[in-house]
Amino acid sequence: MKQENGKSKVVIFDFDGVISDSGRAAFEIFNEADSTFTWDKFIARFEGNVHLSEPPLNRKEFYKRFSPIAPHLEPFSGIKEAIVSLASRYVLTINSSGAGPRMEEFLRINDMTSYFSLVLGKEVSTSKVEKIEPTLQAHAAEASDCVMITDTLGDLREAHEAGVQTVAVTWGFHDEVTLQKGNPSLIATKPGQLSKLVDDLLR
Repeated sequence: MKQENGKSKVVIFDFDGVISDSGRAAFEIFNEADSTFTWDKFIARFEGNVHLSEPPLNRKEFYKRFSPIAPHLEPFSGIKEAIVSLASRYVLTINSSGAGPRMEEFLRINDMTSYFSLVLGKEVSTSKVEKIEPTLQAHAAEASDCVMITDTLGDLREAHEAGVQTVAVTWGFHDEVTLQKGNPSLIATKPGQLSKLVDDLLR
């Protein structure tokens, strides 16, 4: 949605851990490859850019196993309703470290495709900072008129580097204590809170 000055207000969603309840499925693939790879080690990978960490299974093999199941994982309860509400007032996009085609298939299966103007995955860049700038340019938006919704400390750090506001969510990979280290603008404990929190930041 454009403002009177012709600029858009944009909400950037992370995907895994915010929209798709994919964490356990991804972890189990790594854990099957290396039983010493615990949940704590898994989520620690997301305290920075996950693509700069070294998992116990090479990425090609991981995606070979994960990609067929990923589109069929469940969305978090209430997240679609939050997306529908936000899409009525803002431009919505996705900025994820995951694979674009599997996200697009997930959105199609769950009838969410029409709500997102852009879906940017790892094929575009493994840096979320680098994907924020073209998102803003595509929608004639300023960083101050953008909010990123994410569940990880690493994303909060990248969002701050790009100068955008953040809503951290506690139903994904990182708990509130970890998320607070990234100084989020606001914190949501359930999807039903997202609409109001984003309005508080952008309206």
